[in-house]
Amino acid sequence: MDYSISRETYRRSASRITVIAHLFGVTAIILLLVWLLHYREGLDIESDNPYRVFNVHPFLMFFGFIFLAGEAMMAYKTVPAEHQLQKFLHMFVHLAAICLGIVGIHAVFKFHDQT
Repeated sequence: MDYSISRETYRRSASRITVIAHLFGVTAIILLLVWLLHYREGLDIESDNPYRVFNVHPFLMFFGFIFLAGEAMMAYKTVPAEHQLQKFLHMFVHLAAICLGIVGIHAVFKFHDQT
């Protein structure tokens, strides 16, 4: 009995899973933005209102550290390109995630300085 899975079967199932993961991620971002903009007074890192400054923190933590880091992991295996380009894209998206995370941490410290 041959238990090996063909490469084409793996690619098809992986692409379905990644599409579902992308949809869940985008849905979560939309719901987070609705919550922050409608129920929590909006986002503004340069505001005098400390709660608007704080709202930048959960958005950037989710968008940067969770969503973009997940996108980077999926891009490494699912982007149909040469290996070096996959690695570069993976690194670049992780770098963007780290930068957004740093700005999110800055926002929470700024909030604590304002209150």
